[in-house]
Amino acid sequence: DILAINLPEGFFDVITLWQTIEHLGYPLSTLRKINELLKEDGVLTIECPNFSSFTSRLFKDKWQPLMLPRHFYQFSPKTIKKMLYLANFHVIKISHWIQPLMNLVALKISILRFLNFETRTKEELTDDSSNIARFKRRKILWVVSRKIFTFFCFVLSSLFAVFKSGDIICVYCKKK
Repeated sequence: DILAINLPEGFFDVITLWQTIEHLGYPLSTLRKINELLKEDGVLTIECPNFSSFTSRLFKDKWQPLMLPRHFYQFSPKTIKKMLYLANFHVIKISHWIQPLMNLVALKISILRFLNFETRTKEELTDDSSNIARFKRRKILWVVSRKIFTFFCFVLSSLFAVFKSGDIICVYCKKK
């Protein structure tokens, strides 16, 4: 718990919060504590889900990075900037082109949740041979189409990042 850490002020040059701030119970208090722990020219880097992303608005409660109840807070570039301002940080840059693989996975899972795509387990299948045959055809179809689906999701997630609407943002800021 960073709020309980007893270190001298100005102890760190750099602090990173990779996929962390959305899990914290007191993000503003944590950012203020981080500000105290950073040296005068100290840098803070935050990576978190982008709640204002295109896919967040499209998939709503099926959006993969929502991750309720593990994510206590969601941030958009606007809200994270406000919070950092209140914690006495100056935002240098917000990057939307970060972790293409993470954006890809989030998009794929969101689409699958939205479509209610579920594969049946072998235990769910009865001994009925028509059910087993249908399951095998469906599985083969998914294996064949998975590569096309993955490529499609990669292209889409890349476009979202270019238009500053990707699922992940990375914020670079300095202590004021």
